[in-house]
Amino acid sequence: MLSRYYDLLIDHQLVGQDKLIWLEILKNLEIRQALTSMFRNYQNDVAEIKGHKHLNDRAGKLLVGAISCLQLYAIDNFLFHIDPSQRKSYDDCLEFVKDFFSHADENYDNHCIEYSLDIDGETISPLARNTELLKLSRLIFEFLNRKFNTFFQNHPDEQLYFILWSMRSAIIHQSSLSSSTGTLYDEILEYTKQLESTLTSNDNISVSFKMNLFTEIANIFTFFGDQENSKKYMSLAKNHSDILFDLVGQLGLRTQFQTKPVSQLMVNLKRLSTECNEKLQNNEVEITITMPHNEPSDDNTLLQEVKFINEEKSESKQIVKLKPIEQSLMVAWIKFQQRFGSSTDQLLREELLTYIYFLLQHSDHWIIQFILLEMRSLQERSMRRRVERSLKQLQTLYETIDYPGEKFFAEQVFQRIRYFYSVLSNPYWKIEKQYADLLFALGVYKSALDVYLRLRQWREMIECYKRIGLLHKAEEIIREKLTENDNQPDMHCLLGEITGDLDCFHYSWKISNYKYARAPKMLGLHYFDVKDYDQAIEYFRKSIDVNSMQVDVWYRIGYIGLIQEDWNLSVMAYRKVLQFDTDSFEAWNNLSKAYIKLGDKERAMKTLQEAIKCDYEQWKIWENYIAVCADLGEVWEIIQAWHRLIDIKRTYLDDQIADILVKCLQEHSNDQRLISKSLELFGRITSTSPGTAKTWNLYARLLMLANRDRDDVMKIEQCLQKSQRQILMDGWEKDVFKMIEVLSHFEDLSVDIFEFIKKFPQTLRTTLSSFRLSLNSIVVQVNKTKSNLAITEPTILEKLNTKFDAILQIQNQVMDILNK
Repeated sequence: MLSRYYDLLIDHQLVGQDKLIWLEILKNLEIRQALTSMFRNYQNDVAEIKGHKHLNDRAGKLLVGAISCLQLYAIDNFLFHIDPSQRKSYDDCLEFVKDFFSHADENYDNHCIEYSLDIDGETISPLARNTELLKLSRLIFEFLNRKFNTFFQNHPDEQLYFILWSMRSAIIHQSSLSSSTGTLYDEILEYTKQLESTLTSNDNISVSFKMNLFTEIANIFTFFGDQENSKKYMSLAKNHSDILFDLVGQLGLRTQFQTKPVSQLMVNLKRLSTECNEKLQNNEVEITITMPHNEPSDDNTLLQEVKFINEEKSESKQIVKLKPIEQSLMVAWIKFQQRFGSSTDQLLREELLTYIYFLLQHSDHWIIQFILLEMRSLQERSMRRRVERSLKQLQTLYETIDYPGEKFFAEQVFQRIRYFYSVLSNPYWKIEKQYADLLFALGVYKSALDVYLRLRQWREMIECYKRIGLLHKAEEIIREKLTENDNQPDMHCLLGEITGDLDCFHYSWKISNYKYARAPKMLGLHYFDVKDYDQAIEYFRKSIDVNSMQVDVWYRIGYIGLIQEDWNLSVMAYRKVLQFDTDSFEAWNNLSKAYIKLGDKERAMKTLQEAIKCDYEQWKIWENYIAVCADLGEVWEIIQAWHRLIDIKRTYLDDQIADILVKCLQEHSNDQRLISKSLELFGRITSTSPGTAKTWNLYARLLMLANRDRDDVMKIEQCLQKSQRQILMDGWEKDVFKMIEVLSHFEDLSVDIFEFIKKFPQTLRTTLSSFRLSLNSIVVQVNKTKSNLAITEPTILEKLNTKFDAILQIQNQVMDILNK
């Protein structure tokens, strides 16, 4: 029997051609006996198990029993509402599972009795149907992991399927919770590491199996928002596929009345070989498939799909059919882009819709078309001409699950379950919530409210009542629910959000036995808003200790670290943020700031490079980047960053960084390529702005460093003259600090002028004559106004006199040279 079930496992789906195998398994008397006996007190039974000759069979029965429970739960909550009164087999299985828990006594393992689906303070959705099936499945997988770990390690084939289905049970569990949890994420991460190790080291496993599994894992990490791991497994899946796909432009028509074709996006799909190197496993059963209804667009302007010119030559028409696992791969790619791309990026939306429209033409599996229609609805909801179809489609999808029709049950389920785990669709209540969210976005608050109330989405219910001016109604409903049952941490927390009463959050935290993560989070947010950061960080820490997957909390912890100058805390928090949101330029930028404060400028530079990838147009990142590059003496990076800042801001000046750049070039005076690129930069700086006195001085110094032909002599002389004029702005003599600045600048400028006339003696008289006039003007103005300035600080007066004495010496030196 076990080999028969493993044959089905190889097809990833555990389905037969004409029977509901999962029901058959769970009805089997031997498997039921194995399930009940294996959960009795293990310590008294350990010797018997170690010596049992049929350990393989016993472990196998438990494994397929756990899979059966998982499949039944997934069908009922993700694919198809089952009415037990009309399905005797299903009803019988449910009764067995419920009896298993209701009759638990002292003979059972305590862990079995106390096992809960609530994790890290997150509760299972109250809308989940027949959760006992999921509970028993999870319990069996955990039991097998604890007690049969050695057995599975010695049996690689059985271990592969055990890990695979353990991972699937964990992600179905996570999908049924209100929020992501760190415990399940860590569990799944460990499973994926084991699976990757097995798949990459075992050449006997088919390429199609590997591709399907890597696609499935990529989808899971996309669900969690782990972009790095999602991208990694997406690449592995693509590497094991026989197709390449991207987008190209082709002339086409989009509207009914369009006569002139314009460039439109089109999917360009190519096979790597005319014949697949390996025949992909495809146990398709020849049946008539009832696909989810594809709502047509009722807009009389837009075409149902883009009509391409010379369409018969396009790749999309050459490839008549995509294999299911290839469709799953492309769906996973769309989900990846949808999850990690910008929700306001119109170009990204067009790209995703192009893929979706293409796949809808090729999809021939129920679950693949179902999820494509769901994704299309989410993308079209912001399109004025498509929003009505989006609304209708979401309603149709929910009704497809809620009322599947009169068709033979086994055949319906068979159609829907195939490749379910490869694309990982949402449970039914999340699909209906998306419908309500769209109603809310369209301003149809009362209709949205009806759906939210039915789905028990209390937080969204509160927002609806706010919009229609009846917030007190929301409070009444919450208080009514608490009257029925006061031991509801989430309800007390919601009451606190409505009333602003902090005692509600404290009470919620207490009655949850300090496991409801949202209660301390809300307290932390309150203290964060009033800038009591010590209290805020205390409650934020309590919240993430329960559930570490709260990215928004980590953001705030990182910010508090910056405010309180706790740089190590800030680094830890922003690194956690970036584990799940690698495209957050704010996190990369703030992380680099923390690294700078810790003195780790090389890491700061690398993190800023990542920030730039996330937002290439953000000038603040570029300013931080150029400053770090200047500290590290990275000349090439300084030049490129400065050009980019001018592109964004049209003009950019920073005398300190410019000074560092020129000093670095003086140390690398033999590298004429660097000097040449720097001259191009200074030419652009001075052409896009008037430039500062320091800028023109440094430009002159750089031209002298270039050591090029005599054509630069006049240019150097002009730079020196502009440097003098730029510093002598109106009113400089009326401010003591500005006066000191002018004197200091001319003292520095004199060094470059004397070097210039030494290098080009023919310019001596004209250059020094102009310089003398400027010096004479400065001396006269300082003598005239110095006594009238209100200088109270002796140190400032001393500095002024020192600088002035230096200028008098330079003036005498210039006069001596000119009089010779």
